[in-house]
Amino acid sequence: MTTYAVKVVRDEDLWVADIEGLPPSVIGAADYPTLAELHTDLPELIADLAGSDPSDVTISWHYEIAGKDVTAQILGAALARERLERAQREREEAVRVALDVLRGAGLSQRLIGEAVGLTKQRVSQMLADQEAFTLRA
Repeated sequence: MTTYAVKVVRDEDLWVADIEGLPPSVIGAADYPTLAELHTDLPELIADLAGSDPSDVTISWHYEIAGKDVTAQILGAALARERLERAQREREEAVRVALDVLRGAGLSQRLIGEAVGLTKQRVSQMLADQEAFTLRA
């Protein structure tokens, strides 16, 4: 696995990535309108430029805005977002399991909602979604 150092700066309306570690004859720079696109597309671009597989690409990110290193803040925010998304998925799965069990126990949608911290309307929606999914599967 090869690690590439990527410095990202904001230039006018674009995020510009300068890639270090590519073969000497390859110019490693790319620009993207959003950071999300940069993060999604850059590993594949690097692999193409280096003649390798994207799974063999590791990136060491460095972010600089107006000459100031903001790497820790951007990576910290990304890590917090990943933790939040994971927690939301875990909560959603736990609620779905609870809905099945509580409905099987004969509780009303109002009481199920009270037990899992949702409105009766949201419980109704989720139960309908589960039933529709079960019918499709």
